[in-house]
Amino acid sequence: MTFFRYQQQKSPLPEEGYYFAKIKGCKEGKPRDTVMGQTPTAFVNFELENGLMVPQSILVYWGPTSLFEKLVNVTLGEDVDKVEPEDLIGKTCAVEIRHNHVEDKTYANVVDVFPESELETGDEVVDEDEGNWLNDMDDM
Repeated sequence: MTFFRYQQQKSPLPEEGYYFAKIKGCKEGKPRDTVMGQTPTAFVNFELENGLMVPQSILVYWGPTSLFEKLVNVTLGEDVDKVEPEDLIGKTCAVEIRHNHVEDKTYANVVDVFPESELETGDEVVDEDEGNWLNDMDDM
């Protein structure tokens, strides 16, 4: 087999929608400049139920708009005060995937996490950005 240093195999992009996911990896990411100043990040690898991997950099802060806090609450519980990245590995949840188009590329992003039970029962999930109610089972 010949290996080319810059050979990249393009992995398929998951469709937008709701999926069961397992956290396959989590490590500290590079801090990012935000309106709150330097904010730490966590680099989380989600494996979707269809086997596709979705890497996501998530800002790490506590508050009502924090995706990281929601991920911790869903996977570890709301009573956890201290979290190490490896604590999340192997945990499961449900995720919402949306596409982000930047120039000529399309990226899959995890925009929401919630308990698996909401996806299993077909409960309605609110899309806060759109202000519409979506039935998560319609996308499956």
